Amino acid sequence: MPHAAVWPALALASGIAAGIWSGVDARVLGGVLCIVTAAAVVCLKRRRPFALFWLVMAGWSTAGAALGSHADATARRPPLAEAVAELAADGPLTVAGLLREDASFTPAGVAVHLDVETIAAGRHVRPASGGARLTVVGRPPMAAVHEWRAGRRVRVPATLRQPTRYHNDGVPDHRLGLARRGTVLLGSVKSALLVDVVARGSWFDEIFAAARQLVRDRVDASVGRLGARSSAIVTAVLIGDRAGLDDTVQRQLQEAGTYHVIAISGGNIAIFAVLLLTIGRVVRLPWRARLAITAMGLVAYGGVAGGDSSVSRAIVMALVYLAALALDHRSGPASALAIAATLILCATPLALMDAGFLLTFGATIAIVIGVPRAIQACRPYGVPAAAAGVVAASLASEVALLPIGAFYFMRVTFAGLALNLAAVPLMSVVQIGGLVAVAAGTVHEPAARVAAWVPHLAAEGLVRSAALVDLAPWVTWRVPPPAWWLIAGYYVLLAAWLTRRRWVRWMVPGHASAALFSRACLAGAALLIVSGPLNGGVDRRPGFLRVTVFDVGQGDATLIQMPDGRAVLVDTGGLGGQSRFDIGERVVAPAVWALGIRRLEGLVVSHGDPDHMGGAPALLSMLRPREVWEGIPVERHEPLRVLAGLAAARAIPWHRVRTGQERRYGAVTIGVLHPGVPDWERQRVRNDDSIVLDVRFGEVSVILPGDIGAEVERSLAGALKPAAIRVLKVAHHGSATSTSAAFLEALQPHIALVSCGRDNRYGHPVPAVLERLTAAGAAIYRTDTDGAVAIETDGKSIDVRTWRERKKTRKRETR
Repeated sequence: MPHAAVWPALALASGIAAGIWSGVDARVLGGVLCIVTAAAVVCLKRRRPFALFWLVMAGWSTAGAALGSHADATARRPPLAEAVAELAADGPLTVAGLLREDASFTPAGVAVHLDVETIAAGRHVRPASGGARLTVVGRPPMAAVHEWRAGRRVRVPATLRQPTRYHNDGVPDHRLGLARRGTVLLGSVKSALLVDVVARGSWFDEIFAAARQLVRDRVDASVGRLGARSSAIVTAVLIGDRAGLDDTVQRQLQEAGTYHVIAISGGNIAIFAVLLLTIGRVVRLPWRARLAITAMGLVAYGGVAGGDSSVSRAIVMALVYLAALALDHRSGPASALAIAATLILCATPLALMDAGFLLTFGATIAIVIGVPRAIQACRPYGVPAAAAGVVAASLASEVALLPIGAFYFMRVTFAGLALNLAAVPLMSVVQIGGLVAVAAGTVHEPAARVAAWVPHLAAEGLVRSAALVDLAPWVTWRVPPPAWWLIAGYYVLLAAWLTRRRWVRWMVPGHASAALFSRACLAGAALLIVSGPLNGGVDRRPGFLRVTVFDVGQGDATLIQMPDGRAVLVDTGGLGGQSRFDIGERVVAPAVWALGIRRLEGLVVSHGDPDHMGGAPALLSMLRPREVWEGIPVERHEPLRVLAGLAAARAIPWHRVRTGQERRYGAVTIGVLHPGVPDWERQRVRNDDSIVLDVRFGEVSVILPGDIGAEVERSLAGALKPAAIRVLKVAHHGSATSTSAAFLEALQPHIALVSCGRDNRYGHPVPAVLERLTAAGAAIYRTDTDGAVAIETDGKSIDVRTWRERKKTRKRETR
């Protein structure tokens, strides 16, 4: 059978996916596996090869389902999180464990990643296992950070928590996603002085760590003097350390579709392997000796590069292929890929859910299938094989990875089709030139400085090539994640087009051009993914106004959906500080898409606090608002200036609104109650400058007050127009400085919506505010307990629906 290893790999992968999706108990699947195995033994004894083949495949699939179900169940209820929950009441926690990777500087401090071994609280010490990512606050001395190396054991008191979940329709479970990748807890450490290195790593861990530090030092000494950005790129390409890359460069490369070249993967490993094989050939080593030395070199390189998942995958693939060559195995690269995938999935079943795994194997399979065909097709036209292969590799990868990029990164880019033709060779120059500069630096520093020009210029070329996206922004755009059935249909049609099997012809009975029909269907599926069509939204009722307060943690984001389908977003959430988790990109945009909105009519920035506007930059490109509203300007506030610049670059009108202004969207009116014309120039953002909106539809009024305090509330109390039904989005997340009794007396709200984070450190909403709301007769809904809260109204009555209950929870008729 050709490519015999492919069939078990496919069966195993499909079984893992089924086990994760179904959640069937692994013990039940183990029993099924025993039955399938017994049936296979019977077929083997009776010499029934056809039945035996399918039973073996069923066995692989069942084993995969058991592995996937067990691993996913552990990720959903990690023992480490349970241990922390049990010990938290006993006092401050101290964790001890093995460092997974070298500590790295981040905007928030120094990041360390632990494989936890024990947790202690007071006198109680409990064994535990799982990953924890800690941030050591401040900027500790470089010498201390260099001591926190992969493989060493540390003990540190830390404040621990599970990653936040955001309860909105359409938003992936961020906590589960991290747990599937091995990170169960996040935490912070008050000072570097509290980090105690209790044991050094093994001798090879120490050697690899010293080698990594040597590479950083040599690159910084040679390439770093020519440019910090070039030094960061060379370091990333050589050892996978991307800590020095700023967010702007990473965003440019992601949008250009060339970010993969700075992450160690198959391309880097292939270049290193070819380099070692070439050196072995030059010194005339025997063939198998060259293969053995190359394999050992790859293992050592993986240790120096840190051994993260992408490096490990690439090295496993390379080692399997080298072993096949050494054994004179003639089945081709497809079988080597299948064996590598099988080994990885057996060891880490949840890798199947990881974008990196899919990208690595998807691109490699596409190149293996597409490049030989392209070279063969171009040969009659005299096209050089090398040119045809390079173009085909880029095109095949883009076609194969289109649904994966749209699903995981919510981005479609065609810039990579052209830019990869330059980016991949430039990456090769960066890698080889960087290795030469590091080697030269150990012998002769002036020679290293001369050699550093080569990787520096290549790195600059890599970054500058990504500027194509700024010159032609239409080559990349954001799309909603495609549905699973669309992804499955795309790959089925792609397989049908590539194989051109007779079974395809059933799609067009009696027609000779089934292949042409399959191509047309494939193009249609690709068009659906690229265009990002949306459904009508979750329980969308035409003719109703819907106001949804999203769960964005300790922040605000409210979507107003008009009866005619247009939508206005008020605030965008945000974490503030130096967090790299973009609420706008990861939470708000998917939640808006899930409600059936592709583009915003308007984006309102109530004021410049990060928990209200932190997600706005991403939403300018993802939801493309037709206009942006701002209240009182704060010229010295950098985030607002940046946002205004981004809006100007996209030709989005920027309006400053004042008291008395209003917009009409059919039967809905959005009126501005605050702020008025400022009588002095603001030097900083103030809560009392928040835009306050009154959304009116029929006899229903919805008040959105931002973060105003009691003083502004008093000034608004006498200006409120009467309404039969009043909904209040509680100001400042339920702070004690807002929602005064006088304001509630003037409003007389029937429903109060509170946007706040679970277990937030401010104690919002404070008990006094909840008591005042209850005394006013308002029904209270909170995002920290209910998830996203939506009200729907026809102008005469109101339905309130929460994410947690997923059903109508309250209906109030007009009084």
